[in-house]
Amino acid sequence: MSIYEAIFNRYSVREYRMEKIEPERLEALKRYLKTVALLDEEKPVEFEIVDNTDKKLKVHGLWKTEAPYYLAVYCGDDRLSMRNAGYAAEQAVLYLTSKELGTCYLGATKAGEDKKDGLKRFLVIAFGKASAKPFRDSSMAHRNSLAALCAFKDEPGEQVKSILRPVLLQLPALALRRLLRPPLHLHEKSRPILRKRSEVLQRVQHGNHAVTYHAGSRGILDEHGDAGGGAVCEEGL
Repeated sequence: MSIYEAIFNRYSVREYRMEKIEPERLEALKRYLKTVALLDEEKPVEFEIVDNTDKKLKVHGLWKTEAPYYLAVYCGDDRLSMRNAGYAAEQAVLYLTSKELGTCYLGATKAGEDKKDGLKRFLVIAFGKASAKPFRDSSMAHRNSLAALCAFKDEPGEQVKSILRPVLLQLPALALRRLLRPPLHLHEKSRPILRKRSEVLQRVQHGNHAVTYHAGSRGILDEHGDAGGGAVCEEGL
């Protein structure tokens, strides 16, 4: 099973066989945990595999599950660190499911050390060989539809258009203004050329709408380049 398939097939397993996992599979898990992607590389996340196959581990919590192994997840105590840890933990859970091992998030459960490398224990995940099937058929999952989860009912295309339309309407005017603005160091002898160019540009057609240059009250071009008026569209596009 791939990790992508595990997204649809995973479910919480609460009954396990108290058997050891093969050493090579545990080593593969440790290697994988070192490569999980983080939302924020500046917020460290650590994992610890706790062996309980001898049933001697004292696990405390409101919703504890007896399992041969526990995966303790450690992070900082700020909101972004916790989000980072949850993102990493989900990858670990899906990896274990893809290897046909059962998993179960445990709420308010204590297993392993309280702290690791200066980070606090954030959550604990039970895992191991399941007493029954470690995953379910995806058709058995009862999931909310996208329509029920979606916060905005508008079509995404219309949302984008409504946001960009005012900006797009200004682009021809802004582009023309850039064409008409001379460098500040132009000599007086160059001004007739600029006036001629502006007269030509006054007659530029953009589709079926005329684009007219309005120079303001100080002439076509003043010493600052656009006479304070700039190029604007006479009609809306």
